[in-house]
Amino acid sequence: MPWVILIKIKVELPHLTSKKKEKPMDNTFVDQFSENIKFNYTCFDLVIIRGYIRSFFSIGYIVIFLRSLGFSKPSNGVMRIVTDQLNTHISKQAAKYDIPIFWWPAVDGGTDGAKLQYVQKHYANGFQGKGNFVFCILGDKEPVQTMAARELTSKNGKKFHRLYKCRKPVKQYYIYFHDEILGGPCYLKISSYLPFPCEFYFNGHNYIIPISSSNLPVFLPISSNV
Repeated sequence: MPWVILIKIKVELPHLTSKKKEKPMDNTFVDQFSENIKFNYTCFDLVIIRGYIRSFFSIGYIVIFLRSLGFSKPSNGVMRIVTDQLNTHISKQAAKYDIPIFWWPAVDGGTDGAKLQYVQKHYANGFQGKGNFVFCILGDKEPVQTMAARELTSKNGKKFHRLYKCRKPVKQYYIYFHDEILGGPCYLKISSYLPFPCEFYFNGHNYIIPISSSNLPVFLPISSNV
Protein backbone atom coordinates (compact mmCIF):
# COMPACT_ATOMS: atom_id res chain seq x y z
CA MET A 1 0.00 0.00 0.00
CA PRO A 2 1.48 3.41 -0.94
CA TRP A 3 2.09 5.76 1.96
CA VAL A 4 1.00 9.36 2.02
CA ILE A 5 2.82 12.48 3.13
CA LEU A 6 0.85 15.63 3.81
CA ILE A 7 2.74 18.80 2.95
CA LYS A 8 1.90 21.98 4.86
CA ILE A 9 1.74 24.87 2.41
CA LYS A 10 2.68 28.39 3.46
CA VAL A 11 -0.02 30.82 2.33
CA GLU A 12 1.11 34.35 1.49
CA LEU A 13 -1.18 37.31 0.92
CA PRO A 14 -0.47 39.05 -2.41
CA HIS A 15 -0.50 42.57 -0.97
CA LEU A 16 2.04 41.61 1.69
CA THR A 17 4.51 39.88 -0.59
CA SER A 18 7.13 41.34 -2.86
CA LYS A 19 6.09 42.15 -6.42
CA LYS A 20 9.42 40.83 -7.65
CA LYS A 21 9.01 37.38 -9.13
CA GLU A 22 11.42 35.02 -7.46
CA LYS A 23 12.72 31.74 -8.75
CA PRO A 24 10.92 28.78 -7.12
CA MET A 25 12.99 27.22 -4.37
CA ASP A 26 14.19 23.69 -5.01
CA ASN A 27 12.55 21.21 -2.66
CA THR A 28 14.75 18.14 -2.52
CA PHE A 29 12.30 16.39 -0.17
CA VAL A 30 9.45 16.70 -2.68
CA ASP A 31 11.73 15.69 -5.54
CA GLN A 32 12.94 12.62 -3.67
CA PHE A 33 9.51 11.36 -2.58
CA SER A 34 7.34 12.70 -5.42
CA GLU A 35 6.14 9.21 -6.37
CA ASN A 36 4.74 8.65 -2.86
CA ILE A 37 3.04 12.04 -2.46
CA LYS A 38 -0.51 11.50 -3.63
CA PHE A 39 -1.95 14.91 -2.78
CA ASN A 40 -1.35 18.08 -0.80
CA TYR A 41 -3.72 20.45 0.93
CA THR A 42 -3.86 23.96 2.27
CA CYS A 43 -5.73 25.02 5.39
CA PHE A 44 -5.63 27.30 8.36
CA ASP A 45 -3.41 26.06 11.16
CA LEU A 46 -4.43 27.19 14.64
CA VAL A 47 -7.30 29.69 14.43
CA ILE A 48 -8.33 31.87 17.37
CA ILE A 49 -11.25 34.26 16.96
CA ARG A 50 -11.85 36.75 19.77
CA GLY A 51 -15.29 38.25 20.19
CA TYR A 52 -16.59 41.01 22.39
CA ILE A 53 -19.32 43.63 22.69
CA ARG A 54 -17.46 46.82 21.90
CA SER A 55 -19.73 49.04 23.99
CA PHE A 56 -18.97 46.97 27.09
CA PHE A 57 -15.44 48.40 27.11
CA SER A 58 -16.93 51.83 27.77
CA ILE A 59 -17.43 52.74 31.42
CA GLY A 60 -20.37 54.98 30.56
CA TYR A 61 -22.15 52.19 28.70
CA ILE A 62 -21.62 49.76 31.60
CA VAL A 63 -23.35 52.25 33.91
CA ILE A 64 -26.28 52.48 31.47
CA PHE A 65 -26.37 48.68 31.11
CA LEU A 66 -26.51 48.12 34.88
CA ARG A 67 -29.23 50.75 35.26
CA SER A 68 -31.28 48.98 32.58
CA LEU A 69 -31.13 45.90 34.82
CA GLY A 70 -32.51 47.91 37.72
CA PHE A 71 -29.26 48.69 39.56
CA SER A 72 -28.79 52.36 40.44
CA LYS A 73 -25.24 52.01 41.81
CA PRO A 74 -22.44 50.39 39.75
CA SER A 75 -20.75 48.67 42.69
CA ASN A 76 -18.56 45.57 42.77
CA GLY A 77 -21.43 43.73 44.43
CA VAL A 78 -23.79 44.59 41.57
CA MET A 79 -21.33 43.38 38.93
CA ARG A 80 -20.85 40.22 40.98
CA ILE A 81 -24.61 39.56 40.79
CA VAL A 82 -24.41 39.60 36.98
CA THR A 83 -21.44 37.20 37.14
CA ASP A 84 -23.32 34.87 39.50
CA GLN A 85 -26.23 34.77 37.05
CA LEU A 86 -23.88 33.67 34.26
CA ASN A 87 -22.23 31.05 36.50
CA THR A 88 -25.65 29.66 37.45
CA HIS A 89 -26.79 29.53 33.83
CA ILE A 90 -23.69 27.60 32.71
CA SER A 91 -24.02 25.17 35.63
CA LYS A 92 -27.69 24.52 34.86
CA GLN A 93 -27.04 23.92 31.16
CA ALA A 94 -24.15 21.59 31.97
CA ALA A 95 -26.34 19.59 34.36
CA LYS A 96 -29.19 19.49 31.83
CA TYR A 97 -26.99 17.99 29.10
CA ASP A 98 -24.79 15.92 31.43
CA ILE A 99 -21.61 17.90 30.65
CA PRO A 100 -18.85 17.55 33.28
CA ILE A 101 -17.33 20.74 34.71
CA PHE A 102 -13.81 20.61 36.15
CA TRP A 103 -11.78 23.23 38.00
CA TRP A 104 -8.54 23.15 36.02
CA PRO A 105 -6.06 23.92 38.86
CA ALA A 106 -7.47 20.91 40.76
CA VAL A 107 -7.29 18.59 37.73
CA ASP A 108 -3.92 19.44 36.22
CA GLY A 109 -3.09 23.14 36.30
CA GLY A 110 -0.66 22.89 33.42
CA THR A 111 -0.07 25.53 30.76
CA ASP A 112 1.25 25.65 27.19
CA GLY A 113 -1.40 23.44 25.63
CA ALA A 114 -2.07 21.28 28.70
CA LYS A 115 -5.85 21.83 28.56
CA LEU A 116 -6.07 20.73 24.95
CA GLN A 117 -3.87 17.71 25.61
CA TYR A 118 -6.05 16.72 28.56
CA VAL A 119 -9.26 16.90 26.50
CA GLN A 120 -7.61 15.11 23.59
CA LYS A 121 -6.47 12.25 25.82
CA HIS A 122 -9.57 11.80 27.99
CA TYR A 123 -12.35 12.66 25.51
CA ALA A 124 -11.47 13.33 21.87
CA ASN A 125 -9.33 10.24 21.25
CA GLY A 126 -12.20 7.94 22.20
CA PHE A 127 -14.92 9.92 20.45
CA GLN A 128 -16.51 7.91 17.61
CA GLY A 129 -19.30 10.30 16.68
CA LYS A 130 -19.47 12.68 13.74
CA GLY A 131 -21.94 15.34 14.89
CA ASN A 132 -21.78 18.20 17.37
CA PHE A 133 -20.87 17.05 20.87
CA VAL A 134 -19.65 18.84 24.02
CA PHE A 135 -16.83 16.99 25.79
CA CYS A 136 -16.43 18.96 29.01
CA ILE A 137 -16.02 22.41 30.55
CA LEU A 138 -12.77 23.46 32.22
CA GLY A 139 -12.79 26.41 34.60
CA ASP A 140 -9.67 28.46 35.23
CA LYS A 141 -8.61 31.91 36.41
CA GLU A 142 -6.73 34.20 34.05
CA PRO A 143 -5.78 37.89 34.18
CA VAL A 144 -7.96 39.91 31.81
CA GLN A 145 -8.95 43.50 31.25
CA THR A 146 -12.10 44.19 33.22
CA MET A 147 -13.70 46.80 35.48
CA ALA A 148 -14.03 47.42 39.18
CA ALA A 149 -15.69 50.03 41.38
CA ARG A 150 -14.28 52.11 44.19
CA GLU A 151 -16.26 54.01 46.79
CA LEU A 152 -15.49 57.73 46.94
CA THR A 153 -16.73 60.61 49.07
CA SER A 154 -17.79 63.92 47.58
CA LYS A 155 -16.94 67.32 49.09
CA ASN A 156 -20.31 67.46 50.83
CA GLY A 157 -19.71 64.05 52.42
CA LYS A 158 -21.92 62.00 50.12
CA LYS A 159 -20.58 58.57 49.19
CA PHE A 160 -20.75 57.29 45.61
CA HIS A 161 -19.23 54.56 43.42
CA ARG A 162 -17.04 55.12 40.38
CA LEU A 163 -16.01 52.49 37.86
CA TYR A 164 -12.47 52.18 36.57
CA LYS A 165 -10.69 49.86 34.17
CA CYS A 166 -8.21 47.36 35.57
CA ARG A 167 -6.61 44.01 34.97
CA LYS A 168 -7.26 41.19 37.41
CA PRO A 169 -7.76 37.39 37.56
CA VAL A 170 -11.23 36.39 36.33
CA LYS A 171 -12.82 32.95 36.04
CA GLN A 172 -12.84 31.61 32.48
CA TYR A 173 -14.97 28.78 31.10
CA TYR A 174 -13.33 26.63 28.41
CA ILE A 175 -16.15 24.72 26.70
CA TYR A 176 -14.51 21.93 24.68
CA PHE A 177 -16.51 20.27 21.92
CA HIS A 178 -16.46 18.41 18.62
CA ASP A 179 -17.93 20.26 15.64
CA GLU A 180 -19.51 18.30 12.81
CA ILE A 181 -17.64 20.41 10.22
CA LEU A 182 -14.48 21.68 11.94
CA GLY A 183 -13.76 18.49 13.85
CA GLY A 184 -12.30 18.77 17.31
CA PRO A 185 -11.52 19.41 19.92
CA CYS A 186 -12.55 23.04 19.52
CA TYR A 187 -13.28 25.35 22.42
CA LEU A 188 -15.33 28.40 23.25
CA LYS A 189 -13.87 30.43 26.12
CA ILE A 190 -16.25 32.70 28.03
CA SER A 191 -15.05 35.22 30.60
CA SER A 192 -17.39 35.33 33.58
CA TYR A 193 -16.99 39.02 34.44
CA LEU A 194 -17.73 42.27 32.64
CA PRO A 195 -17.09 43.00 29.79
CA PHE A 196 -17.52 39.23 29.09
CA PRO A 197 -15.05 38.77 26.19
CA CYS A 198 -15.14 35.40 24.40
CA GLU A 199 -12.69 33.36 22.36
CA PHE A 200 -13.22 30.57 19.82
CA TYR A 201 -10.48 28.11 18.82
CA PHE A 202 -10.18 25.36 16.23
CA ASN A 203 -7.39 23.52 14.45
CA GLY A 204 -7.61 23.69 10.66
CA HIS A 205 -5.96 20.29 10.24
CA ASN A 206 -8.95 18.60 11.86
CA TYR A 207 -11.09 19.69 8.93
CA ILE A 208 -9.65 16.89 6.78
CA ILE A 209 -10.14 14.12 9.36
CA PRO A 210 -12.87 12.49 7.18
CA ILE A 211 -10.07 11.56 4.75
CA SER A 212 -8.84 9.09 7.36
CA SER A 213 -11.98 7.03 6.81
CA SER A 214 -10.57 6.00 3.42
CA ASN A 215 -7.89 3.39 2.87
CA LEU A 216 -5.16 6.02 2.79
CA PRO A 217 -3.01 6.31 5.94
CA VAL A 218 -3.05 9.94 7.03
CA PHE A 219 -1.02 11.77 9.66
CA LEU A 220 -2.90 14.67 11.24
CA PRO A 221 -0.81 16.84 13.57
CA ILE A 222 -2.80 18.30 16.45
CA SER A 223 -0.93 20.95 18.38
CA SER A 224 -1.66 24.16 20.24
CA ASN A 225 0.00 26.77 22.39
CA VAL A 226 -3.23 27.46 24.28
